[in-house]
Amino acid sequence: MNSDGIKTFIMLSKLKNFTRTAERMYVAQSTVTNRIAELESETGQKLFVRRQGGVELTEEGQLFLSYAVRINDLEESFIREANSAARYDRQLRVGAINAVYESSLYPPLSRFFKEHTDVSLKVVLGHSIDLLQMLQDSIIDVAFSYLPLKKAGFV
Repeated sequence: MNSDGIKTFIMLSKLKNFTRTAERMYVAQSTVTNRIAELESETGQKLFVRRQGGVELTEEGQLFLSYAVRINDLEESFIREANSAARYDRQLRVGAINAVYESSLYPPLSRFFKEHTDVSLKVVLGHSIDLLQMLQDSIIDVAFSYLPLKKAGFV
């Protein structure tokens, strides 16, 4: 069980639609499907009933939702507390596709953050199209991708 799966479960329980959940989370619909299937496998319970036009929580899904929300809240609380204790002056949010991050970005970013301990780093790995949307939505500060973004104000 991982936090991405739990967050996906919570979002799907709210939106009741795989496509909208995928769009909201900037992931492929197959990613949402796989995360839910993994949770159902790990819990041994059917968490959603698939219906035409969407999904609904099963009784087991409703029970799991209360735990999932608590787990998610605890994780977010820890991250907030840990980050406030670190007292970073600045944050850099970098988005990259896996291949670029592993081959080109990891070494220089690692060196940079060893020298600049006042800056926190958040790395988001994903598909080019999703990263470009996150950049446009100001979720990340910079994106490294093979696809060009043809939009005014971006290079």
